[in-house]
Amino acid sequence: MGLMGCACLQIDYPEIEEGTKPRHRFMSAYEQRKEAQDKKYQFLLFAADPYEVIAFKIPNSEVDRSDRLFSYW
Repeated sequence: MGLMGCACLQIDYPEIEEGTKPRHRFMSAYEQRKEAQDKKYQFLLFAADPYEVIAFKIPNSEVDRSDRLFSYW
């Protein structure tokens, strides 16, 4: 088993509509248009109306999508 990383992000959306969950997705460095493409990174995006989308630049490594990936809204 290789090295594993961990991230804990806390995002506050006080004006989100009750019962609505924010959306998230991973984006390749080649999809984004804000900075030079770098294959060493990917982006984790969060979206929730009425807020703008926010993104975190993270190392481009395989994401474990098993039961260890969870969210709580």
